[in-house]
Amino acid sequence: MVRLLSVWTLVFGLMLSSSVAVAGQIKDAVSRGEDVDIAAITDLVLETDPDLLLDGLETPPDDRDLPDGFFNPRSGVPANAEVIEAFTVPIDDLDGAIGSFSHAFDTDGTVIEGLLSAGVINYIVIESEFTERDLDEFEEGASGGLDEGGPGLSGSVDRIEVSGADAVLITVELEDAGIFGAVQVIALPVGSTLVMGTVVVADTGEVDPDIVLEHAAALTVAGAAYLGDIAEDAS
Repeated sequence: MVRLLSVWTLVFGLMLSSSVAVAGQIKDAVSRGEDVDIAAITDLVLETDPDLLLDGLETPPDDRDLPDGFFNPRSGVPANAEVIEAFTVPIDDLDGAIGSFSHAFDTDGTVIEGLLSAGVINYIVIESEFTERDLDEFEEGASGGLDEGGPGLSGSVDRIEVSGADAVLITVELEDAGIFGAVQVIALPVGSTLVMGTVVVADTGEVDPDIVLEHAAALTVAGAAYLGDIAEDAS
């Protein structure tokens, strides 16, 4: 398990450092039971002062705003803090960003099965809109980082659609000493903010990456919806 986590840390460190330097179809499932219009949220976010967005994003979404299976750590410290650390994005690593926040969530084992699991939402805020070119460069950077992976690792970087909006999907699968793991990261530009939903699951048996993807999609959309709520409150 330790080696598995160290490989994850290495791979995602390489991927994120190279991809965030520029500041298929998924069926979305959001616990509050409403459709999320990413295009409408994007317009609202672009009309909001980025500093006001950062003020609001410092506070994580409430449990009621998270998809089924995720909740804020009751103790204030994530149950799998060593895993979470590998998937947070520190502001010092971001070129052109004015701020970022990472919020980690514990998981309900009856919903997200596995020996270990965790969810993270990263918000990266820049002064202007994330463009198609920015997303292309993010995709290229992530692909380059993935190429640096070691034995037992496989993965891919793909362009997908989330609620009608373009996003980048990073998939990594690992196996070491009988421990299997899958990570799904969705990077979704929403106006001046890049919303990144990450779900990691490890188990003693094979982990279905498609199931992990469903959880990552739900977490990403919930993160975008929360961003929209903050933009609306700031207007």
